[in-house]
Amino acid sequence: MKPERKNILKSLAVFIACFISLACLPVSAISEEIYRFGRMWPVLEQPWYFSSPSDLAADRDDFIYIADTKNDQIQKFSSDGQFVAKWGSKGDEKGQFLLPCGIEIDSSGFVYVADSGNNRIQKFTGDGKFLIITDLGEPCEYALTITENHRGGTENHRVI
Repeated sequence: MKPERKNILKSLAVFIACFISLACLPVSAISEEIYRFGRMWPVLEQPWYFSSPSDLAADRDDFIYIADTKNDQIQKFSSDGQFVAKWGSKGDEKGQFLLPCGIEIDSSGFVYVADSGNNRIQKFTGDGKFLIITDLGEPCEYALTITENHRGGTENHRVI
């Protein structure tokens, strides 16, 4: 037998052996995994999605506070962008907001929030604990500024 023909027969024998071994596999081994379409994009499980954030402020420890207007809450982040906390919900009770539009932090670390839908300013600790409400009686502006006067050992805060 010629060497060329011998090589062709060897190749053909290997091909036939592979074909027979694949054909003899059980159908369950081939179709064991079933794939289903779940969703197009992954869902990110993050607690910090914003809805119309309107203002932000930083405290002396470099935490960032964001007035998340349409979520009616305040969100707090570390200086490297890590979510720390959030507080507030929609309403007119203490610690609740209706479209918070401005936020400011004084040198003592107190957080002041302009609650525009309720026409008031609320004061919180840096951790979100409610302290006091100041009713304005008229629509509040979208800017909040704190001036601090230090006279004779006393400290006076004014929210403008």
